Amino acid sequence: MKAILKQVQEWQQEAKDDKVIVFTNFIGVIRLLGRVFQENSIEFLYFVGEMSAEQRRDAISTFKKVSDIKVLIMSLQCGSESLNITEANRLILVDPWFNRSVESQAIGRVYRIGQTKVTHAARILAKDTVDDRIYEMQQNKLSQMAGSLQEFHAEKGLGARALRRLLGDRWKANGDDNYGSDDETDFEFVVKDDDSEDGDYKD
Repeated sequence: MKAILKQVQEWQQEAKDDKVIVFTNFIGVIRLLGRVFQENSIEFLYFVGEMSAEQRRDAISTFKKVSDIKVLIMSLQCGSESLNITEANRLILVDPWFNRSVESQAIGRVYRIGQTKVTHAARILAKDTVDDRIYEMQQNKLSQMAGSLQEFHAEKGLGARALRRLLGDRWKANGDDNYGSDDETDFEFVVKDDDSEDGDYKD
């Protein structure tokens, strides 16, 4: 949890008015993150599947409107579709998902038409766990797709930007045409590799 807390605090120091969405697959992690943020006086809300539809709507509305609430802890699958949350422009993926498109859809909640700020994203990987393997599988799949598209690229004359969109590096959500602008400088994605002190995450 230290790596996630550190990232949020660094972003708050960098841009105090920016809002952050933290995506994770596991309810246990969501609850633990809530305790960590509470202990460190970080205002946050939950958006998870066990909440009612009305509670989820209220959470999104409050997150958008209340300036003091800077963090939304969101279930990856629950929050990956049909939401427009451009009030946030920073996001953290706490654990990888087998289906890369689910992650792309989640990122598409903030990196979409209507976003007026540079979008920042960070991926947190648990060191020496299945997270590393899942991430490796994702990267291998993307590499295979890239190789398959090389010939297509040559035949069709596609540019680099078009290829990136096909590969998902522009984070276009499946079936969602509202991804961000064509400005090549408006999205930053990083995977950090520093070991955390407690060995539970590398951030």
